[in-house]
Amino acid sequence: MRQHNRSLFKITPLLVAGLLIGCAGPTTKPPNIDAAAIQLEAAKQQQFALQDYMNNMARLQRVGLPILHAAVPLCKENVRWTVGAWFARKDDFPKERQDAAESLLKMDHKIRVLLAPMGEPAAIAGMLAGDEIVSVNGKPVPATGRVSEQFSSLLAGQLKPGAPINVEIRRGDAPETLTISPKQACAFPLNLVEGDDINAFADGEKINVYTGMLRFASDDRDLAVVIGHELAHDAMRHIHKKRVNQAVGLIFDILLAAAGVNDQGAFSNMGAQAYSQQFEEEADYVGLYAVALANIDIDQAPNFWRKMAATHAGSIKQSFNNSHPSTPERFLHLEQTVAEIKNKRTEGLALVPDMKPATVPSAGASQAASVGFAPKN
Repeated sequence: MRQHNRSLFKITPLLVAGLLIGCAGPTTKPPNIDAAAIQLEAAKQQQFALQDYMNNMARLQRVGLPILHAAVPLCKENVRWTVGAWFARKDDFPKERQDAAESLLKMDHKIRVLLAPMGEPAAIAGMLAGDEIVSVNGKPVPATGRVSEQFSSLLAGQLKPGAPINVEIRRGDAPETLTISPKQACAFPLNLVEGDDINAFADGEKINVYTGMLRFASDDRDLAVVIGHELAHDAMRHIHKKRVNQAVGLIFDILLAAAGVNDQGAFSNMGAQAYSQQFEEEADYVGLYAVALANIDIDQAPNFWRKMAATHAGSIKQSFNNSHPSTPERFLHLEQTVAEIKNKRTEGLALVPDMKPATVPSAGASQAASVGFAPKN
């Protein structure tokens, strides 16, 4: 066998050469491009890609943060104090984007402000993108390591309920101390996922939105519907409930296995899908309340599902086996929810979802599984 492999290795280049000679090739003569020009253009395209990412990230935070703040009553104990800013070093970027981060965002090996959205505590205090962070409440920032692993922990440790923090910054050569008053928000940060999928998903800890969804939801009001939906999945602990249901199904799988029957995890899968459509309906319902609490216009919210149907025509058909309700159902449910919210506003009632007495959600973390936004038929 080894001798055969060695012989094949020697023959293969000849076979490849023969194949190329026998294949038809191009007949025109395109201009020659040297390697240096290709590298230069690649560097420019990395800058374009990074700028697009930053634009998407800024929009996601601009639309989503007001919802995270306003929906605190819906998130119960799953809340946190935040300054509403993002920080990074050059080394925090993927290796292929580090040069672009240096040239485009002026990133280096110091901790700098990456994003400070308007209206958030950091921006209100005067913080700007590009500011160097020197210390927090007198504690120097870490000299090395990833920002996400060290500085974020330092910052979080200084955030106390209702207590302002002093952040020393350096803008150019001028040091300055900013006093920032943190603000409460639902403890489910917004995470941008690069990908063409028209989708978003909750994982019990974050709200994940694909760049493809940002392109699809070009109207900020549509994007707000998406964010509210995923926030509701996290706030209502749907991922945790799905895992519990899967565990119940696993018990039946084990009992059958003990009896000598291999059902290949059928009951676990059934448990994981139990109430899937109802969870999606609840996320649509509660999510629209979150959007309304942020004073975002909800009148056109149901039309999002007509737009989705135009892109995913298969989602129009109703089926018990689908993980998500059909788009006609979702349109009509949101239409009724809009009417319900507007009626409560007219009557001067609190903007809180109507709850069944036995299903008031309790706080708790959930892991691993995820609940998506797009229909999976």
